[in-house]
Amino acid sequence: MSQNAYNIANVADKIYVSPKGLFEWTGFGVSYMFLKGTLEKLEIKPQIFYAGKFKSATEPLRAEKMTDENRLQTTVWVNDIYNDFLIKTAEARKTDTATLHQLADAGAIKTPEDAVTHRLIDGVKYDDEIKDEIKNG
Repeated sequence: MSQNAYNIANVADKIYVSPKGLFEWTGFGVSYMFLKGTLEKLEIKPQIFYAGKFKSATEPLRAEKMTDENRLQTTVWVNDIYNDFLIKTAEARKTDTATLHQLADAGAIKTPEDAVTHRLIDGVKYDDEIKDEIKNG
């Protein structure tokens, strides 16, 4: 289960992952592909117009690495989204955001069983087991 899928599933009463499945708990990050060098080798000269320090939409076409201004604004929006994710998860799973953040930083969740141990999901079950649970409700 990816973190995006978990974010959606988090509103459910119970969350299960297949014993053969994966569970991702790594925190949030962003990576950009910078194409300036490739464009230069292909002799392509993009026509870019921008003004100001915090105009980074075209940065992958005109720079070889992230500028300090883009790093700052990216850090702010990624942290906002991640903090919202942690708060919602903490409320749903009845834990605290510091613990959730520490689990990601430590790389403590490697398997669905680890996620059960740390109460991020309710169990590890196959599809037929979940259907039986629903039927026997």
